[in-house]
Amino acid sequence: MKTKRKVLIYFAIGIFTLIYISFRISYYPFESDELQHLHVVYGWTQNLLQYKDVFDNHVPLFHILMAKLIEILQIKPSQNFVIYVRFIVFFLFFLPQLIIIYLLLKKGFKFSYLEIFWIICILTVIIPNSDIATRPAPLYTFLFLLAIYIISFFDLKKRKVAFFLGLVNGVNAMVSLKTVILFVPPQLITLFIIRKFYNEKINLLSFFFYFLLGFSIFPLFISIYFVKLHDFNDMFYYTVKYNLLPIKNNYLKRGLIFISIMAIYSYTIWKYKKTFRQTTFSFFSITLLSLAFLIIYPERQSQTTMPIRLLVYLWLLIILVYFFKKIRKENVKLLQISMFFILFMYKSLHPNLFIDHNEQYKKSLALLLSLAGKNDYVMDAKGESIFWKRPYYYGLEEFTSMRLKKGLLKDKIVPELVKHNTHLIFLFDGGARFPRKDLTFIKNNYLPADKWVLIAGKKINKKFKVTIPGNYIIINQNGKKVKGILNGNSYVGNKVFLSSGFYEFVPKLKEKSVYIYWYKAYKKGVLPNGISK
Repeated sequence: MKTKRKVLIYFAIGIFTLIYISFRISYYPFESDELQHLHVVYGWTQNLLQYKDVFDNHVPLFHILMAKLIEILQIKPSQNFVIYVRFIVFFLFFLPQLIIIYLLLKKGFKFSYLEIFWIICILTVIIPNSDIATRPAPLYTFLFLLAIYIISFFDLKKRKVAFFLGLVNGVNAMVSLKTVILFVPPQLITLFIIRKFYNEKINLLSFFFYFLLGFSIFPLFISIYFVKLHDFNDMFYYTVKYNLLPIKNNYLKRGLIFISIMAIYSYTIWKYKKTFRQTTFSFFSITLLSLAFLIIYPERQSQTTMPIRLLVYLWLLIILVYFFKKIRKENVKLLQISMFFILFMYKSLHPNLFIDHNEQYKKSLALLLSLAGKNDYVMDAKGESIFWKRPYYYGLEEFTSMRLKKGLLKDKIVPELVKHNTHLIFLFDGGARFPRKDLTFIKNNYLPADKWVLIAGKKINKKFKVTIPGNYIIINQNGKKVKGILNGNSYVGNKVFLSSGFYEFVPKLKEKSVYIYWYKAYKKGVLPNGISK
């Protein structure tokens, strides 16, 4: 293949990859976890403290960092807010992952630039969605890869290397506590094996001391910062104690898989220790050990498995490159290019890729932005509305739901809705996370304005009860004001404040249906579904 043609083909591959990743960032569905993280991040920009003012059960470094970036870049609330922040995450955390992968492949495997380029393009096509979402996973994946690079290519006999490796892992522990269980043990076991077979001059006692010294810096810094904010006790409770609930798992099956992986690992070291260079052994060892620890980890979500999946994908592509090298040279580039385009076409021609799965979310968020003021409360499951305070403190995620079912938490959603005069509800994905009795209350006291947004109001009879206090207007099925007698007083269709309690309304003219409806929404021209002026 001529050089000019080869450059043009690989340039086209690069362009296709960029177009593909841009569509994925813009169009793949927002998830409640991602929106919960953004809710916490935005809270920081409004001087609302994580844990104290805004519920969260994750360690805070990712949220603090993203909040500062949003403030610096002056990203304002809008229906495209999530997408703007996704691109920031992609450029700041995913692209550095690719740089580390490039260095690992270039130094550890001596691959050519085109071979590395092919691997990176394939990885970009097949990466899980969680790697480009606004969540801690892209950041802790980058830091994990950086730790692998340090172990593989730095002089482990030096104290400053041990300190720096500990520092990187300590930072990562403040991005995700999973680091302590999933990522640190494989590194330390690998170090012990390196000391045994490759570099006997490593002083393990000295290494561990400086590693722990570096590791402790960022957790100590974050702890002091939250002590000054008078928020340390809440941080410790919600990031550690709150998450300590038993999760049902098949521990026997997981244990057997763990033992099997460790047996493969031990046999490989014993049989092929002289075949591996130290650099490639470090990479292989940490990948396999991380996979083993992931197997026994009690809670596995896409963001938890993502860093290890990325390593597994990378090893499969490395094996493919070595396979290609066994084939006649003139066929290698053709095979690589064909494989890329097969994967690209499979992914990109999927009927959902060019469909904006977030159209409904953007529509609902735009509606909320038009109705809710800065100080208003909006009730959602986990913070999916992002920009407003929630009347009920706890996010309705897995651990909260378990605590509610076990009676460890009291369900105070309805009293909090009343207490904070909550006139807007955002039922992202239909409100599946809400307890049934609360969902029933919401549907009886709020009227749907679109698929996910509900506004305070209800269909009324002659006698009716108001639970959510506020300014209301009385309208009919056509959205027109209804005149009549309200609690013995003349009502001429104006704004009226209704506190919690029982009322009686007699319309002046006979109406098919009569509703009370939040006045602010009516004034803005937003009417319940099925009602039009």
